[in-house]
Amino acid sequence: MKKCLAAILAACFFSLLAAENSERLSGEKFLEAARNPYGRNNWAIMEGEATHRRKGEPVIVAPIYIGIRFTPERTLAQVIINNDEGYYVGQKYEKSKDATSVIPMKKNAQKSELANFGLRPQDLTMTFMFWDMLKELPSDTVRGRDCRVFMLESPDKKEKAKVFISSKYFFPLKIEWLKVGQKEKGKAYRTGEFKSFRKEGNFWLVSSLIIYGPGWKTKVEFEKTRADYSKNSVPKDLFRKLKD
Repeated sequence: MKKCLAAILAACFFSLLAAENSERLSGEKFLEAARNPYGRNNWAIMEGEATHRRKGEPVIVAPIYIGIRFTPERTLAQVIINNDEGYYVGQKYEKSKDATSVIPMKKNAQKSELANFGLRPQDLTMTFMFWDMLKELPSDTVRGRDCRVFMLESPDKKEKAKVFISSKYFFPLKIEWLKVGQKEKGKAYRTGEFKSFRKEGNFWLVSSLIIYGPGWKTKVEFEKTRADYSKNSVPKDLFRKLKD
């Protein structure tokens, strides 16, 4: 069994808690292991570009930045797009209604570039992993990798997420977001997939992902990534200021 630090995605780590007997775990125990990977005292920086394509409209490209700090109690993250729109995202390691917080860095913003890309700050930090478990569905595969599949429900009861979690690495590879009341086999209104990964030292980081829905697709590619243990020092620029 290999171990290395893992995270929730925005920080976009995936766990190497490769459990040979993961299929023997109950759904509750498996999901708990995915939510609480081994070791939580590290940080990550991910920089790249988001490219958005929508039918009948020009392609939009913008720089995107994610800085994230993991502590034993919670995750603190910053998401910035186009250098002038940003959010602080907090996630306690629990399922209470106030466990997730999203705070805009600019007050009274008139429009959201991130929303135009079909993205939400909490998606990029994978807060959906802490939604209430409704049930476990039959196992499936994502790009040839065996996955256990769970139906989760948001705290406000307005949304569900069908999450495909790698049986070997305890990391979600695909997410289908559905409206509450929508049939489980119905077409998701948003889908997210982690496409590729990059190893840096003791850490694996997501290097590209896509999120798409009817008539649109956004691809995020992280060209610059850094990560380390917090005990080795935390970068002063982990959380950045917006462009004036």
